[in-house]
Amino acid sequence: MKEHEITLADFEKKFTATRNLSKKFKFYWENKVFVETHDPIKNIEYIQKMLQAAIKKEDKHIEHLLYIFQGYLYKRDGIYDKALNLYYKSKNYFYLKDDKQNYAKIISDISVIFATLGLHNQACYLWKDLLRNYVDKKSYYQRGLIMNNLISTSITSYQNFEQVEVVLNEILEELKEATNNAYHYNFIYCKSMINMGYYHFMKYNDNKKS
Repeated sequence: MKEHEITLADFEKKFTATRNLSKKFKFYWENKVFVETHDPIKNIEYIQKMLQAAIKKEDKHIEHLLYIFQGYLYKRDGIYDKALNLYYKSKNYFYLKDDKQNYAKIISDISVIFATLGLHNQACYLWKDLLRNYVDKKSYYQRGLIMNNLISTSITSYQNFEQVEVVLNEILEELKEATNNAYHYNFIYCKSMINMGYYHFMKYNDNKKS
């Protein structure tokens, strides 16, 4: 069911009527952006209900996916201690399951928190490790987001300043192969261009100081 074809009342009715946890989770996943945007309070309630059911049924996979959702909400709201607690709870699970996609998402979110708290070295180290070892070369969208996070943090903290332009150009090179999804291409391309402009602005100011 597409987001524009459903109302909050429709979602509530079907969510409540769906007894099978996997089907309930799938239905929620398909509509989570819509629900989170239009009723963030109820969204938290839905996550809690599914989490309780997952723990009761010992469905570890859904349980840890829901921890990621909860962690994201705490991260978004700046409650970093609770977000980190949930991310640390789930990262080993996905690592042991060799689920690189969800593991990379968790580690990248942890890195965002580190960067926000001023722990730039730790954040950059984790992002570089993800790019080298965990994010598939053809996952252009995810790689682009991680690279841009790495670049933004490097610029902000004046770390590895000489490498920033190299990484930006790497993003653009990778994007040449990402023609299968115009939205992802344009999204990452625009972010790259913004960072490129900011990089040259910072570089210019840095040269003036020296």
